[in-house]
Amino acid sequence: MPTTVRARYEKGVLKLLDDVDLEEGEEVRIVIERITIARRLLGKYKVETLPKDKHLLLDEVYSGEA
Repeated sequence: MPTTVRARYEKGVLKLLDDVDLEEGEEVRIVIERITIARRLLGKYKVETLPKDKHLLLDEVYSGEA
């Protein structure tokens, strides 16, 4: 069963941000999907609590709070 984990690319290495349940030496297949600023912001909110004004989201993007 597929598992999704977050990772950050630093100095040529993917560093996992979430725990994984893997055996030592186990091989896995990795699919890379970039997380955009918009997707990161949407992940912060439940759909019903999204700001109605897109300018509020843009303010967050440019303020670095995303």
